[in-house]
Amino acid sequence: MDSDGEPRSPPIVLYDANLLYPFHLRNLFVQLGVNHIVAPRWTDAIHDEWIGSLCADGRATRERLLRTRDIMNRILPEANVRGYEYRIGMLTLPDPNDRHVLAAAIEAGARAIVGFNVKDFPSPALAPYGIVAQDPDVFLCAQHAADPDAIVAVLEAARTNLSRSAPSMDEFVRTLERQGLPNFAARVRRG
Repeated sequence: MDSDGEPRSPPIVLYDANLLYPFHLRNLFVQLGVNHIVAPRWTDAIHDEWIGSLCADGRATRERLLRTRDIMNRILPEANVRGYEYRIGMLTLPDPNDRHVLAAAIEAGARAIVGFNVKDFPSPALAPYGIVAQDPDVFLCAQHAADPDAIVAVLEAARTNLSRSAPSMDEFVRTLERQGLPNFAARVRRG
């Protein structure tokens, strides 16, 4: 709640493609949006990037991944950012191919870009827009510190989404740890 007793809007957070590439991370981070912990944002270009990488690795068929994308867009209809492309040419980043991510974050009014490549989004380039780049492990640890019960509920919901593999909570947390969330996994285990 804010100072007027109104419910707070969740912070807008842009998800980079490398965050959406691992299945369990994608599931968890989408669930953060479903549970209104954050208001996730992505673009068609970000979808194309993670889908293309998974197809190139032979991990899934393009048809299956496009269905996943469509489900993501259906359950979080506000997430897909459009109309950001005009900003790309005005931005400078170490890798020019990342400018579309920053452009979308600016257009969306995001407070953070969450992804594993934070070095590609240096603070001086993001600060004028009030945006920070955060590693997913750091980001989730901060979310857990702010509201452990809410994050445990997100974890449980994300785990139960996996009806085919039906992992235990311990198995799910171990998988998240392997996918780049060691500190978050340790925090969850401690309770």
